[in-house]
Amino acid sequence: MDTTPRLLPFRLFYGWQYLAYGSLYPFLALYLSAAGFDGVQMGLLFGLTPLIALLVMPVWGILADTLQVRRTLLTAVCLLAALVALLLPFAPGIAAMMAVMLGLTLFRSPIMPLANAITLDALDRRRDLFPQIRMIGSATFALATLFVGWWVVDTHIGWTVYLYAAGMLVATLVTLRLPRSQARFNARWWEAWHVARGNTAFLVFSLALVTLQFTHPLASAYLPLYLKDLGAPGWMIGAAWGIAAALEVPFMAATPWLMRRYGGKTVLVIFTAAVPIRWLLYSVITNPAYILPLQFLHSASAAAYYAAAITYVDSLTPLEWKATGQSLFGALSDGIGIGGGSLAFGIIYQRWGLAFAFSIGAAIALIGWLILVFGVSGRAAAHSTVKAEG
Repeated sequence: MDTTPRLLPFRLFYGWQYLAYGSLYPFLALYLSAAGFDGVQMGLLFGLTPLIALLVMPVWGILADTLQVRRTLLTAVCLLAALVALLLPFAPGIAAMMAVMLGLTLFRSPIMPLANAITLDALDRRRDLFPQIRMIGSATFALATLFVGWWVVDTHIGWTVYLYAAGMLVATLVTLRLPRSQARFNARWWEAWHVARGNTAFLVFSLALVTLQFTHPLASAYLPLYLKDLGAPGWMIGAAWGIAAALEVPFMAATPWLMRRYGGKTVLVIFTAAVPIRWLLYSVITNPAYILPLQFLHSASAAAYYAAAITYVDSLTPLEWKATGQSLFGALSDGIGIGGGSLAFGIIYQRWGLAFAFSIGAAIALIGWLILVFGVSGRAAAHSTVKAEG
């Protein structure tokens, strides 16, 4: 008897979610620059909002698991994220913009941890199918960035807000087609800390990913500015994101097979090695066109984080705390990692330029990679692969 769940609702959700995300976030630095914000201000905006996510994401996860309302909560936060985004054009100053972005972070931050927990719970013994679902998001993200880069960035940068809101509204409707998901055991909120207590594998793995994610803002926030500084037109900025996202599809499609063949740790180590190499190469590039063929390095690291790492974290988390585990991991990597990196690289960009920021990012990413190589147990990673296969 085939127990594989219907995958279409999940594919539709990830597709629309990343279509919306790709319409705004890769170009948010350009949007803020056009609105008159400088490098330090953007560093504050990009840095403080993920730090807020560090505080709220575990709370969302605990609420979802203890109240047994994962899907209901996902529907609510998708809708609220769409509505809050529409306030961005009405926030002219740094204080108003910070308030809106904090509100957007409050509702956007739990979306993917909740969706991942619901999806992995539905897949059950077929968790090896998760990368095939997630890669739909990479494809739609690529389409969104290409469209916005070609037809929106240079002339109507403000449209990105409305494209994001529209995509999120559709994603909200799609959540109603997802199965109801809840913890298989009665979870009590005061026991949530057991996700990390004594879980050395979880903590060391999170430390490695936090360090690697610390450099992620160099791509998510500052790469469009770097390309613009090098004289790249809007279509090239969109193409850089489109190429990276499109190439995520084959990387993610291959990830389950590679993990079965070579083990989870081997795949993670090889794919994340692309991170320090990428920043080192970017630090010496002066022709923006040379960045385009190197975007496959982003695709490899994204496959490691959004496919292999998510599955690995799920294997390290007790059954009753799946949403909490994903939320905690997301809070650490996105909150401390991306939040701290956004603040640091915003200051570096303002004072010394992005070329120097990329060289610093290469050194930090190398440290994170070494923690992964020598700190994460190969036995634990291999166990995660077996568990994902059922």
